[in-house]
Amino acid sequence: MIEKTDSGDIFTNAISLDLTMPAAEGNESEMIMPLLEEAVGFTLNTSQTEGVTWYAKAGDGEYQQITPGELTYVLNLNKQQIAASVFHIKAAAEDPALLENVACTMQFAVMEKETFEVSSAEGYWPENVTAQDKINYKTYVRWDIPEDVPEGLTYEVYRSTLKNFVPGETTLVAEDVTDGYWCDINTNYSISLYYKVRAVVKDKEGNVVSASSYSDTAESTPIDRNEYKKALGHKEYWAYADIATPAGNGYIEKSQGNFLYEQTDAEIPNEQLDVALTRTYNSMATSKSGFGYGWTHSYDIELLKLGKDNSLEDGILVLRDGSGTLHQFKTDGDTYISSLGKHVNLKKEDKTQAIALNNPDADGGNQVTTVNVTSAYTMPTRDSQIFYFDTSGKLVWMEESNGNLLLFHYDEKRGLLDRITTGNNISVEFTYNESAGGSDALTIHDMTLPDGQKIVYNYQNSLLTGVTKYPAGQASGGITYSYGYNGRKMTSLTDGTGNAYSIQYSGSDGKTDRFNYPAAGGTAESIRMTRSDDYTLTEKLAGGAVVKQEKDEFDGSGQCTRHTDILGDQEQSTTYEYMDSLLTKETETVSFGTLNKDGTNGGSVVMSEKKKTTTYTYDDKELVIEEHDEDTAVSDFLYAHDGEWTEYQPSSYIETTEDGVKTALRQRTRSTSTTSTAI
Repeated sequence: MIEKTDSGDIFTNAISLDLTMPAAEGNESEMIMPLLEEAVGFTLNTSQTEGVTWYAKAGDGEYQQITPGELTYVLNLNKQQIAASVFHIKAAAEDPALLENVACTMQFAVMEKETFEVSSAEGYWPENVTAQDKINYKTYVRWDIPEDVPEGLTYEVYRSTLKNFVPGETTLVAEDVTDGYWCDINTNYSISLYYKVRAVVKDKEGNVVSASSYSDTAESTPIDRNEYKKALGHKEYWAYADIATPAGNGYIEKSQGNFLYEQTDAEIPNEQLDVALTRTYNSMATSKSGFGYGWTHSYDIELLKLGKDNSLEDGILVLRDGSGTLHQFKTDGDTYISSLGKHVNLKKEDKTQAIALNNPDADGGNQVTTVNVTSAYTMPTRDSQIFYFDTSGKLVWMEESNGNLLLFHYDEKRGLLDRITTGNNISVEFTYNESAGGSDALTIHDMTLPDGQKIVYNYQNSLLTGVTKYPAGQASGGITYSYGYNGRKMTSLTDGTGNAYSIQYSGSDGKTDRFNYPAAGGTAESIRMTRSDDYTLTEKLAGGAVVKQEKDEFDGSGQCTRHTDILGDQEQSTTYEYMDSLLTKETETVSFGTLNKDGTNGGSVVMSEKKKTTTYTYDDKELVIEEHDEDTAVSDFLYAHDGEWTEYQPSSYIETTEDGVKTALRQRTRSTSTTSTAI
């Protein structure tokens, strides 16, 4: 129990001074007021409030904005003090004329000396306050509290759209909070919000008898209202203009103009295939991850709930995959219906599984360690990956049919991913800026690989601006990649050899309309996009001249319905028909011109067309089981599901020609790339 302390009577007008602010220096006027006794607060009264902003500080504290006419406590100005005998007042205005001969009255509040004691709640001041926005339109405010929080002590949370706000009744959004976190359900889409927290003790009537000073300010920005309608991530059913750089690959989604850039920082050896640790940037994403705004990474995957409560048992669940695509699931008993069809499935399934981790030694031996992992939700995907989530929605482990597996560990304080372990029991570890002394506690400061190599990440205003890869065991001589922004839109990227690329956007929604390569041999290449209501025109330019053109048309969901390659006087178009996002019919039309050789029409060019149609049939798992090419043959696809092939890739097929001849063929293409978490 907290020791009961009598807060005493506060006399709010014990000392009253009539003042005139001194002449302004530039756009500010400042006054220092020493008192003969200590005051716990004051009220500044003045008629000059229009166009003038008022600030105050107590003792050695920093200036804080105040509101004339309201009682300001010393604790609000300087968390190290409850009372002060020296006060500084400052008035600021864009028009210096507003600061001439400004009259004001200062009324100081003092406490009875025999009952004047430091607040007992101050010892439980909330430290390291953070505000983390997530894709379910909720902000999770967290702070550090001691392990021995006494009974009767609770926390209050204040929120404002003003960064330097003074907490009060109008900004109080939560009280009687007993844990070190609080969840804010947002309707303030895309608006920056600021939070402060304080500890309080109340009497039986609910009156505050002891309060700590307010915490430092934590900032957050909820995602856009239309975030789920954006073409984020990399999906096979969207149309892209491809971009290649030595450091990574880029894509411009043609219907909405999202610029996506992927760069792999490391690959971890695993049983079968290496595990790629890839960062992905989406220019239209307003969400934030461990790599700041716009970025996500391969394993930044979490199952969350839309709505007031956080229970995953019912309602609509949401998930962002490793490429940034947002998925929604609606509950249907123990299964969940995906907004993107059967590309990904989710089911409620409580499991505790024994995971075997290999520990090979130098002599060729192997010590096996068994770890028990409990999960509540299972999500198998079409490429034979299975993701397992716990009751809170955290990804706890994943496996592939080829034997790869990964375990995920999170820090207990903020639930941030801090370690990934492979089936060979080797780990990569993440250190966050809270531990490294960075300005944003929720962003990753560095990643340490199993061989000791360290990759360090730099930020400005929570935007990733630089990545440096150092050799194992060294803190210098690294290779640096950098990124530049306008607002939160990436406008430039520089590879490890200093080659600079630029990205341009247009319109209020920031659609990507140009990507410029560095000049090579004096010739600069670029990709340019021009959009109309009916189509998107994509052009490749070399030295300012157009060398290639493509035209794409889309339906309301962003699927390409017609693609046209423009090659001089010849056009080659392909139309696409879909059913529930599945391609069912593809018709290729080639337009070409031939010279009229018989001399009629003055030897004019005669235009002709040739069409070729292919249809596709699917099974109940949305896998292609038949491809019908009207000019040649029918192909029936078979799936082995044996671990060698990803689930959606046929292992063999039977081709039947028009004359009835059947040929059984083994599919030659199979998955040989590193693990991907683009679901």
